[in-house]
Amino acid sequence: MSPKKSKVPSKSSSKQPTFTSLEPTYEKVIASSPSGIVVTDLKGNVTYVNQAFIDLIGYTDKGNVVGQSAMNIVFHEGLAPQILTELQEKGYYSGEYSRFRTDGTLIDVQILASLITDEKGNPSHLMATITDISKIKEAEVEYRSLFESVPVGVFRTKPGVGEILDVNPALVNMLGYPDKDSLIKKNASSFYVDPDARHEWERLITQAGVVRGFEAQFRRLDGRIIWVRLNSRAVRNSKGVVIYYEGTIEDITDRKHAQEALADSEERYRLFFENITDVIIQIDSELNIVDVSPSIEKHLGYHPDELKGKSYPKLNLIAPEYLPRAIENSKRLFSGEVVPPHEYPFIAKDGSRIWGEVSSTMVMREGKVVALYSLVRNIHDRKLAEMELQNTNRDLELYASLLRHDLGNDLQVIFSTAEVAKMITPPESELAEFNEATGAAAERMVRLLDVFGRPDKEAEREIVALLERVAKQAMKTHKELTISIKAPAKTRNLRVIGGRLLPMVFDNIFRNAVQHAGPRPKVNVTVAQDQNRVNIKIIDNGSGVPKTLRARLFERGTSTTGSGLGLNLCKRVLEAYGGSIQLVKSPPNKGAAFRIELQIEEH
Repeated sequence: MSPKKSKVPSKSSSKQPTFTSLEPTYEKVIASSPSGIVVTDLKGNVTYVNQAFIDLIGYTDKGNVVGQSAMNIVFHEGLAPQILTELQEKGYYSGEYSRFRTDGTLIDVQILASLITDEKGNPSHLMATITDISKIKEAEVEYRSLFESVPVGVFRTKPGVGEILDVNPALVNMLGYPDKDSLIKKNASSFYVDPDARHEWERLITQAGVVRGFEAQFRRLDGRIIWVRLNSRAVRNSKGVVIYYEGTIEDITDRKHAQEALADSEERYRLFFENITDVIIQIDSELNIVDVSPSIEKHLGYHPDELKGKSYPKLNLIAPEYLPRAIENSKRLFSGEVVPPHEYPFIAKDGSRIWGEVSSTMVMREGKVVALYSLVRNIHDRKLAEMELQNTNRDLELYASLLRHDLGNDLQVIFSTAEVAKMITPPESELAEFNEATGAAAERMVRLLDVFGRPDKEAEREIVALLERVAKQAMKTHKELTISIKAPAKTRNLRVIGGRLLPMVFDNIFRNAVQHAGPRPKVNVTVAQDQNRVNIKIIDNGSGVPKTLRARLFERGTSTTGSGLGLNLCKRVLEAYGGSIQLVKSPPNKGAAFRIELQIEEH
């Protein structure tokens, strides 16, 4: 049978003993308690309070409290039914509520009330212990505020499948749930993409009680998979039993993807580094070789391990006469200065010299150059070709000088003789025309030698003036030739990109007309501007270019007469200046038609 519960009598005895007479041995203990203690009779009137209660509520002395109703100074009036019910059923009451001190300050208190019985077991008094829990409540509010506002996910779960006790808004958002209630209906283990990851986390936290930096993949409500990092701990009760797990969850998806991208980039760089044809050399601020690509063995015969960790100025790697310049350029780069590519002769392992072009990239850290990556390209064959070309150019300059001197002197004699013959020959004589043509041809040859012999002379750039001069010279040389030039006024001062060989192009085309256009050759030249280019159309009155030659007219060796170098050279000269030449369809009853384009010189 269950024991009978003590009932709080509705009426008390008229001769009820006082609290002090009932418990004289505990009065000092109660008086010195840090918690407020109130004793009432069965009617709820206060018969005793300790000093801690007086201080807690803010009364001046006990006389202001004793004899008053406990409902006025301890409880709320509305709590009376609940307190009486719990006292009758349980024999005690426990609760928390807020109340005002006498100075108007609101405090939070915890109250524990119980019945006191006499020696016969009958209820005689009610004793309540009141504790100020305002600071605890403030701490709880701060904790909840932090819990709700912290940007990382926070959780609390039970052991086992992971029944969720609490989560913060950040975790709700992270996992894509509409609200907290829908999330806590799930079990923590259901979020793991890989169940083995959950089992491993359980093993670690069971073994150590704390798990830090545990990474796993979680599946959100929308099915998207994210990477998370968990920091968690097991919380135990006084008996050492785990009552729940708590911790934080951080979304590291972007970081994880970045790490994967970096690893992929490093792998691709390593593949590039190990398979590149050119040589890559990494140098630190002390000019030590940190790393070098395996391709160096192909070019210089060294295995990378023979060079790693060594100072390149102390190695016999760059020709001694170029080494000071290489060191100086390296120091300039480490100071942050941009240095253009340089060419050095490198010393191969067998002692031979190999020319290389070095382009360096600076590696910055906290605003300071900490390393150099130098790309070394083997330019040995090109360098030898350049040297050979330089030697050939020197020979050609010497040859041109001799040619200009000897041939120029002879042409001057011919030119002077033609002028003298012209002076002593009657104007109406056929010999006079012959003398004038001979002088004009000699003058043309002198000008041609002048082109090759005076590189410092500025080239003609005004295209209309150039055409008129070349046409005038051609008509003097060939009396039967007629050249007509049509150029709008706006093209008169146009300057084109060209050089000293440009006049030879037009002279060659005019002479071709003389050769192929019959006894009275005529050439029409029109000049027009098209945005940043000049279009020149040249049409003669000959029979035109045979169909069999049109497709390969500008190829070397193609001609109806001669060696065929004329139009091939014209094409090459124009392309060197950024221009072009084409054979175009000629108008009815006309001969060969050419269209030449040249770039207009920017001012």
